Amino acid sequence: MNIIIFIFLNIFLYLLGRSFVLLLIKLSRSNKKINDIKVFDTSLDVFLPVISLFFLGNIVLLSNFIFSFNEIRDLFNIFLFILLAINLLEKPKIKFDLYFVFSFFIIPFLFSLSAYDVWFHFDAKDYHLNAQNYIKESKIIIGLSNLYLGYGWSTIHEYISVNFWSGENFIGLHFLNLVYFVTVFNFFTFHLYYKRNIIFKNTGLFFLIYGFLDNFGFGGGNNGFIQIQSVGKPDVAFGILFFLINLMLLAKILEDKFEFNDLIFISYSTFFAFQNRISGIYLSPLFFYFLYRYLKTNETSLYTYLKKIKVLFFLLTAWVVKNLLITSCLIFPISFTCFNTFSWSLNKTELENYYYILSVVQNQRIILSSSEEFLDWANHWFNHAYNSRIILNFIISFFVIFIVNKFIYKYEYKIFKNNLKLSLYFLFLIGIWFITAPVVRYGFGIFLLITSSIYLFNYPKEDRYKFLSSNLLIFSLLFITALSVPRFYNLTSFIKDPLNITELHIENYDFRKVDNSFTFSPTNNDNFCWVKQYCIRENKKHTLNISNGYTVISENNN
Repeated sequence: MNIIIFIFLNIFLYLLGRSFVLLLIKLSRSNKKINDIKVFDTSLDVFLPVISLFFLGNIVLLSNFIFSFNEIRDLFNIFLFILLAINLLEKPKIKFDLYFVFSFFIIPFLFSLSAYDVWFHFDAKDYHLNAQNYIKESKIIIGLSNLYLGYGWSTIHEYISVNFWSGENFIGLHFLNLVYFVTVFNFFTFHLYYKRNIIFKNTGLFFLIYGFLDNFGFGGGNNGFIQIQSVGKPDVAFGILFFLINLMLLAKILEDKFEFNDLIFISYSTFFAFQNRISGIYLSPLFFYFLYRYLKTNETSLYTYLKKIKVLFFLLTAWVVKNLLITSCLIFPISFTCFNTFSWSLNKTELENYYYILSVVQNQRIILSSSEEFLDWANHWFNHAYNSRIILNFIISFFVIFIVNKFIYKYEYKIFKNNLKLSLYFLFLIGIWFITAPVVRYGFGIFLLITSSIYLFNYPKEDRYKFLSSNLLIFSLLFITALSVPRFYNLTSFIKDPLNITELHIENYDFRKVDNSFTFSPTNNDNFCWVKQYCIRENKKHTLNISNGYTVISENNN
C-alpha cells in the first residue's frame, strides 16, 4: 500500500505543479503552451512535482504571516483540488512509452520500498517537527529562535512539510523526500531515453554508474552517493537541487547557449535551493556568471530581467522579513546580518559562537580550527565516523568513472578554453564544504557533481560507442541503481508484508510546566520536545508578550 500511496502522491504533485504553471501562464496573458515549454532541453514535466513543492511551501510561508496553517488548511486543500481542474484547459500530452512507464511507475515504485521500516532522524525530534508544529498551530511567532536556536534555520522545507502531516502519522514526511529522488532519476531517464542533450545524457550514465558502485567497496560500500535518510531531514533534497542546478548551469555555459526560459527557471530554482539551506548561496557565482552571459549574448538589459522576476523579489522580501521576525537576522546564522536593537534580538554571544548546531560540529573537531594543526585535524576528520570508508570508496569510484570516460569518449579541447576553470570551480566547492561543515550528508550535491561531471572535461560531439545508447543497457542500469538505493531491511520488510501501510508516530512523553513561566520542559531522558509548543530544554528564562495579535518571545536576562 505504501507503493500505491506514493505513486498516486507523485502523480498528484505532477498535476498540481502543472496547474500552478498553467495558472501563471493565464494570469500573464501569455500565448505559451505548457506542453511546448522546455527548460535546459528538458520537458517541464520532469520538474513539475518539485515545482508544486516550491509553490506549496511559499504559499504557506506567505499565509503564516497572518494565519496558522490549521486555520486555513481546509480552505487551502479545497483550493488545491479546484486548481487541479485547470489542467483541463490544456490536457497533458502523454506518450505511453518506456520513459512514461519508468518515470510515473517503476522509479516511484522502487523508491517507495524505502517506506517499509523507517524511523525519525535525530534532528526531526530535536527541532524539525516542532518547527513545523509552530507553523501549524500559530501564525509567525516573533523571536521564536529564542526558545531554541534550531528554530532559526526555519527552511522552506518546514513550510512544505506541514502539507504532508496526516493526523498522527508522519510517513508523509518520508514521501516528501522521495519526490526529489524521483525527480533526479527522471531527469536522467529523460535524457538517456530521448537523447535531447548529449551532456545530460552522458552525465546521466556516469550518475548511474556512480550509484551502482555505491554498493561495492570497503566496508560493503557507500561512496557518498545520495542515500535515503531517516524521516524528517532534508539534506538529500538540498543535495539533489544543488547538483542539478550546478549541472544545468555548467552545461549551458559550456554549450554557450543562454535562453530566456532557462534563465527564469534557474533563477527560481536557485532561490528555492537557498530557501532549503543557506549554503545554496554557493550557487551564486555560477548563477551570476550565467546571468551575465545571458545579458551579453542576448543584448538585454539587467532592468528588463529584473522586471521579469518581480514575483521572485516579492518572495525574497517575504523570506528576509520572516528571518528577521524569527531570529532578528536577515540571513540566519550570518552574524553581521543580525540586529541587537529588537526586543526579541538573539543573544550576541551565541551568535559569535557560530550558533548551536555548528558549535556542536566544531566540538567534534570536524571543522578545522585556527588552534589545531592541519595534519592533526585531517587525521581526526578522516577517522571520524564513516569518513574514511566513504572517502576511500569515493576515490575508487571516481577513478573507475574516470577510466570509463577516457575509454568511451574521445578527448577534445573545447571546454572553457581549457579545463582549469572547471577544476578551480570544483576545488572552490570542496573548499567551501571543508571550511563550513564537512559532514558527508552536507556534501551529497558536491559528490554527485564531481563524479557525474567528469564527462565535461571531454565533451565530444558524438559518442564513440553506440552500444551505450541501448535502451536495454540503460534501463537495466537504471533499474538496478534505483533498486539499490533503499536499504536491504526495507526490501525485507516489503517482502514480509507488501500490503502494509507504514505508520510512523512520535513517542509519547510527558512535559512539566516551568515554574512561573509559559514554557514547558520535557521529562524524557532524551530531552526532546518533539511537537510540544513552548517547550524548552535549557535553563533560560523567557518573556512572552502579545502585540497587535502577534506573540513576541524574548530572552529574560534578569
